[in-house]
Amino acid sequence: MDHTAQRTDRESGWAVLQTVIVAVIVSAFVAVAVPLVTSGAREARLEQNAAALRLELGSYLAQGLDPTYASVDDTGVSAEPRAAAAGLSRALRGPEKRSASYVNPFDGSRAVVCSSRLPSRAGDGPPAVWITDDQRYGYESYRPSEENTARLRGTLVVALLTRSGQTSGVDVYYVDRDGRRSPTVGLLAL
Repeated sequence: MDHTAQRTDRESGWAVLQTVIVAVIVSAFVAVAVPLVTSGAREARLEQNAAALRLELGSYLAQGLDPTYASVDDTGVSAEPRAAAAGLSRALRGPEKRSASYVNPFDGSRAVVCSSRLPSRAGDGPPAVWITDDQRYGYESYRPSEENTARLRGTLVVALLTRSGQTSGVDVYYVDRDGRRSPTVGLLAL
């Protein structure tokens, strides 16, 4: 075998090695970048959903519809008479308690839960929308915890604020992938 053939073999081997190295580097970049882009897209979708929900609820409330009722939560168990949002809940979901417009971007749930209690992890996981009259989940009162993260990650929260048994406002915000509340809140006054 002459020197020219050996050099060609070495050069083609080196070219293959360079191609493999470039492919590994690109693969590593893609492996890091894709989850970041996907996560950012999910957060952006959640932010857009919160803005759309604020507009929808504002429109609903502007029609003069009463958002208060003596609550019976989704389990069918009567709760104490409190301000809650049966009308809002019906406006956001169909007969199957699922939203046509809102999706939890982290688990794909379309569930709309109207309950004073924190949603359970049973079923589809965290809901797309949670409507509550529990004052601990008003925007200013919300505190992240492991339980909140597990049950509310990616959820749009509609918290009815009450004073003296009357609904005085509605906070609309979301819980991000880490269990923190959104940086801003939509406060709808009644």
